[in-house]
Amino acid sequence: MSELRNAASDYLALRRSLGFKLAQHGVWLEEFAAFMAKKGSSRITTALALEWATQHAHHKLHRWAARLSVVRGFARLRSATDPATEVPPPGLIPYRPARAVPYIYSHREIRRLLGALRGHGGLDTAGGVVGGYAFWTLCEYWIHRSVFHIEPRSRLGERLHFIIHGVHHDHPNDPLRLVMPPVVTVPVGAAFFAVFLAVLGTPLAYSVAAGFFAGYLLYDLLHYALHHARPKGALGRRLHQLHMRHHFEDDTRGFGVSAPWWDTVFRTATPHRKPAKTRS
Repeated sequence: MSELRNAASDYLALRRSLGFKLAQHGVWLEEFAAFMAKKGSSRITTALALEWATQHAHHKLHRWAARLSVVRGFARLRSATDPATEVPPPGLIPYRPARAVPYIYSHREIRRLLGALRGHGGLDTAGGVVGGYAFWTLCEYWIHRSVFHIEPRSRLGERLHFIIHGVHHDHPNDPLRLVMPPVVTVPVGAAFFAVFLAVLGTPLAYSVAAGFFAGYLLYDLLHYALHHARPKGALGRRLHQLHMRHHFEDDTRGFGVSAPWWDTVFRTATPHRKPAKTRS
């Protein structure tokens, strides 16, 4: 139905004008419009939306729930112009995200970590940690700029980009889409550690890796807080402002989430806003 497809295009254009990329939304809504055309219906119903969302039996529940949520958002807007539209209620697909259990180091592992630093001077250890953290901030900037914001040219590239980072820009306040899954971070972290060992040798590689991974954890915690907390201090408010402007104003600037000074170095800093003049 061209009417439904046009309505979906208008919906996407409206939300994209507000700063959302909605790459996956566009793919799914196009599929949904084609599905509705095959059904010979231009009216969204809960039954049809649920049938479309769950038509791929090999998909997992979270995938079904995500597909249905896209139609739900579209149906809400569609109901304003077509009162016969049914908005699928939440909870139709019984999906509850499983939260990862944090890993706690055992006493034996802590002793081994401390033992690995024997014979490594205090200044050397501190210098390695600081150097590792500084290297992480540089990696954070360039990974965000050159990998997360690459412009893919193929359909596969678009899908991979959406999985890696596009989904976060489409759902910036979704608490389950803020942190890279272990299936990505563990191999990448292992590769970095292998490079540290090959280039620096032991025991310096251990302290550099400690600073590097601590920087990553700080970045992840800060990133979550910028989206789900209200910073009270001047620094927190400034970081929050810069990151929100990256999301909703100009995503070609402000790549340094925890280390915005690299944006200044590489000339991608978000310009300061001049205070509005008030008439006397």
